[in-house]
Amino acid sequence: MDIETLATELERTIQKSKEHSKHFSQEIQRLQFEKREIEKEFQDKIAILKQNLLDSLGVEEAVETDSFIVSKNYPNTKSQTTYKLEFPTDKELNERLIQYFKNYDASLIKEDITYKPIQKNIKQLIIEGQFHISDNGFLVDNNGEIIPDMKVTVKKVEPKVKVKKTSLNNKSRHEN
Repeated sequence: MDIETLATELERTIQKSKEHSKHFSQEIQRLQFEKREIEKEFQDKIAILKQNLLDSLGVEEAVETDSFIVSKNYPNTKSQTTYKLEFPTDKELNERLIQYFKNYDASLIKEDITYKPIQKNIKQLIIEGQFHISDNGFLVDNNGEIIPDMKVTVKKVEPKVKVKKTSLNNKSRHEN
């Protein structure tokens, strides 16, 4: 092959490669979008079913059916994972929050490029009872002062569903 033919073939191959790459990138984006949509549908349905189970339990702590034991699973108030802190995204509001923490307890913030609240330390103060959560989700210190521009979400009670082991299931396990 001469140089002209090789160069032409190289250019064609590069162009085809780019076209295929673009096609696959578009397919990947489409599939990722579809995946997110389907996952959201399932999560919404799961949330509705969990709420329906809790509503069905009413004041009962646990209910046993032929196949299941359904009980209430309360969040552990001594665990930091129970609390989700919501910090302001607006710069001015965030500065007000940082100033509050500087005055309250400087160990609650860290200085990086900018000052940031330390979630772990703040959650620990909630657990220890030094910070309290109001009915509308605001964080309040022991002096009754609302911590500015910050909200807390607490995990909700969820239903716990346990499949009962039936005698038929036990027999098949013992036979194997």
